[in-house]
Amino acid sequence: MIKIILSSLVVSVFISAVITFASVSTSTVEASENLASLELAEEELSDLSEKMGISVEEIKEGFEQAKTSDSPFNYPGFYRYWFQAFLWVFTACFASSLIQSYLVVSQFNKTKQVGTP
Repeated sequence: MIKIILSSLVVSVFISAVITFASVSTSTVEASENLASLELAEEELSDLSEKMGISVEEIKEGFEQAKTSDSPFNYPGFYRYWFQAFLWVFTACFASSLIQSYLVVSQFNKTKQVGTP
């Protein structure tokens, strides 16, 4: 049973990391391309500043950093976003893997008992 849990854990970590990386890096590249074409007026920046509770300069700095980012890894918040997505995908993969492993083992045990004289 421990082997089943460990194999489920390893497979889930690997699959989750690959799926999450592909998804997050793709969406980050798309977001940075959209940001590059976005221009905010001063009124919009002021409203955004009030809603977010940060200064207009910080918002402008974040936009410039995102616009000039040549890699998704340099995008602000990439790793935090990746980790949050990874946790959700990992939880789903691990639960699914455990359920499938349990069903396979229980079916194997039933078959083994039926076939034994």
